[in-house]
Amino acid sequence: MDLTPIERPLRQLRKQLKTVDRNFAPEDVHKLRMRAHRVLAIATIGPEPPRHLLPSVEAIRKAAGKVRDLDVIRDHALTLAGQSSATSLSRLLRRIGKLRTRAAARLDKTLHRHGGRLRRDLADYARQLAAAFPSPRATAAPAASHRQGMMKLRRAVAQLRREIAQRPEPGEANLHDLRIRLKRLRVLGRLLPDQDQARFASFSTVIAQIGEWHDWRHLATIAHKMLHTIRHAPLLAQIDAAAAPRLARAIAAARSLRTRPLAASALPGAKIHPRHNHPAA
Repeated sequence: MDLTPIERPLRQLRKQLKTVDRNFAPEDVHKLRMRAHRVLAIATIGPEPPRHLLPSVEAIRKAAGKVRDLDVIRDHALTLAGQSSATSLSRLLRRIGKLRTRAAARLDKTLHRHGGRLRRDLADYARQLAAAFPSPRATAAPAASHRQGMMKLRRAVAQLRREIAQRPEPGEANLHDLRIRLKRLRVLGRLLPDQDQARFASFSTVIAQIGEWHDWRHLATIAHKMLHTIRHAPLLAQIDAAAAPRLARAIAAARSLRTRPLAASALPGAKIHPRHNHPAA
């Protein structure tokens, strides 16, 4: 089957819902969340989806996101081994493990609740998208339908670019929202065949820097909640010290988009460590 780039994420998510391993390996969880995010982005430019599709995809995205975040912050915590009390770190890692087990159980429940109907809805919606955005390579593709679909896509990209350009001064309160918008813009921008794809790929640096700060902040929140006695102070100080410069780099990267929102040039900040080197969602 010759799938268009717009159809492909729906087919991929539908297939994964059927075959997902309930052990929820980190790589599988990452793909599940990434594909759910792409489907949500594409639905903003497509025809009206089946009634339950968007709530179901969003529920799965959130549930997979909670598991994914815990996988990432566990890896961050492991980088502190040998730099602080082994007792403090071991206790923190056990807590993260328990939280991950609970989050995986909620993800499993969410998949059981939504998976069957969502697979049918994804198949139906993929056919709707194929009709609305026919592949120009297909000899039977209606030229007018293809042009109309591309015009809608370009308008959506332009609107997201305006929203990003007009956002308030970046800070802790709005960095996460910016990251979500950049992810959506990257997904939609890559569907435009006549755009400089390197420009949209350049958003990955900003997305990753904001994501890394967000992960360390999440780790700090968990650590401070459970390691509140004086003997755990050295580990807490290390985590706080790791989070602070990442916030500064995330804000600097966000500010760099103000004057050059589609610039492909290098952004300020030290080298970052992408989440397990997986492609970002």
